[in-house]
Amino acid sequence: MSTTSPSLSSVDAELAPYRALNSLAVLSFVLGLASILSVPWWFFLCTIPPAAIVTGLLALRQIAGAPQEYAGKRLAQAGVVMGIGFAAVAIGHDKLTAARLSKHGRLFAERFVQKIKAGQLEDAFWLTMPREQRTEIAKQGMSSIPNEFHQRYQQFRMEAKETSELLAKGAESEFVSVERTGREQGVEYAAVVFRVHGGDSTTHAGHGHGEHDDHYVMVLAASYSLPPPGGATWFVRQQNFAYKPNSYEPTRPGGHGHSH
Repeated sequence: MSTTSPSLSSVDAELAPYRALNSLAVLSFVLGLASILSVPWWFFLCTIPPAAIVTGLLALRQIAGAPQEYAGKRLAQAGVVMGIGFAAVAIGHDKLTAARLSKHGRLFAERFVQKIKAGQLEDAFWLTMPREQRTEIAKQGMSSIPNEFHQRYQQFRMEAKETSELLAKGAESEFVSVERTGREQGVEYAAVVFRVHGGDSTTHAGHGHGEHDDHYVMVLAASYSLPPPGGATWFVRQQNFAYKPNSYEPTRPGGHGHSH
């Protein structure tokens, strides 16, 4: 009668010491998965992916130092890879978004400035309202427009008048830069700056500036998505006809003034 002896490998497996799953490896894996949040929400980029990478590297170091004690090498590796990968995707997505906003925001801002140059201040003022608001006012008729709307228009004319006159007298408007792009409270924006120079005027804004002095105009072109099939609507959220370059501050929650 023959007997079958257990194999040496099965005996070793039974006698192999228990290895604990490294907690940092688990944490890195979870953070790596959560790193996907940094793609739509930029502010997660500086926290979750770096944490996934650091905890993963620490876990790999602990596991390498005590391989009989810790398991979880693949979890840690996956956490590091996901942290790096989603961070790269988030950065690429942000750059593409900034490029898109810069392009379309500049085009819309230039359209607004051309209206100012042509003296079409009423048409320029309409561009300061989202499409739905323009449509609603058009439905109501001018006679039913609230006084607040007329006051806004008069204030806009006062602010835009001098720049409009300068441009009409031969001054040139020159695109300078898109200072900022970003998203706040569901609205994307691009802060577009133009330089106004030359022309016949001897003063600007009552400050006694000479005819060759420049001044700057900032147009905050904003956009948000409408329900399908509406697409995106652009409007001028803010304008400054006596702007100091590089001074735009985006709004904060509950305030006035996010950027990338």
